[in-house]
Amino acid sequence: MNESRNCEGCAVKATWIVLWINLGMFLLKAVFALNTHSRSLMADALESMGDVAITGLVLFSLSVVARDRDEKHPYGYGKVEFLIATVINFLLLTGALVFTGASLWEMFTVGPEKPPSLLAAVVAAVSIGGNYIAYRYCTCAGEKLNSQAVLANGAVNWADAVTSIAVVLAVIAANAWLNIIAC
Repeated sequence: MNESRNCEGCAVKATWIVLWINLGMFLLKAVFALNTHSRSLMADALESMGDVAITGLVLFSLSVVARDRDEKHPYGYGKVEFLIATVINFLLLTGALVFTGASLWEMFTVGPEKPPSLLAAVVAAVSIGGNYIAYRYCTCAGEKLNSQAVLANGAVNWADAVTSIAVVLAVIAANAWLNIIAC
């Protein structure tokens, strides 16, 4: 029982660390997206803000699951975690569909414009590292506690890292395309 409490404390600590990483990634990406005129980095920043909200849900679920059994809930509160994991996966899917739709719409409706600064690619590369660290924290804590919500939060951070890879490629490709056209 005591070891279980230690694992729960580890999961809560890891989730708080991930919350601060996600908040830092959001602020970093948003500031540089505005300064570099990178729409893809701004979309990535909004995804990081969603990660902050999702991590908040995970913290909430961990606080509920940690409650002791009572007369109304003789088996405990463990099922809350599966509900939160489902909500997280639904939010991740919804976000992916919205960002894909918005990207396609802009591809066909916005004319040629100045490509973003390569600094946007550097910031996205930093984000890849931060999100990978957050993913590892969640995976480690989630596996030790067998927590579906913490593992789902790890998957969200992994998805954010993959999105940041796409941002790096998009910024570099936009700048390369401008150099090809200019020749």
